[in-house]
Amino acid sequence: MKGNTTSKVSCGINAPASKVWEILTTPQLTKTFFFGTEADSDWEPGSPIKFRSSWAGKFYDNVGIVLTSKRNKLLRFLVSATDDQVYIDINVTYELQEKDEATKLTVTQENLPDESTKENAEYNWSAALENVKQIAEKQSKRSSAG
Repeated sequence: MKGNTTSKVSCGINAPASKVWEILTTPQLTKTFFFGTEADSDWEPGSPIKFRSSWAGKFYDNVGIVLTSKRNKLLRFLVSATDDQVYIDINVTYELQEKDEATKLTVTQENLPDESTKENAEYNWSAALENVKQIAEKQSKRSSAG
């Protein structure tokens, strides 16, 4: 199934893009910011990606493929998810823009099926990006402290 709705959420993070990238691409760290979901891939273009977790009492194992990967700058992937037994192919983009040791992280999801899914995605990504911000800033403070 293909939708025509797009969601976009951004967050400013007081940490370098390399730290944000590490959090976005390390399975153990992904679990800490993305509600227990582990994202596993080598993040090279053409490589598979797996998302594993449980949500509302259901286990899920969604798969996808990495489309574009520019370390510390851009990560784009396609993920096939199920929603009430309907398969949805969603394009997800992480864009990192660093300036003066701070990073603007923007997550865009394309091909969402409807406005309700878009609103839900934006709500969840806002929370997830706040988690990334807290983790990155805490780790950056520790690194700079010594």
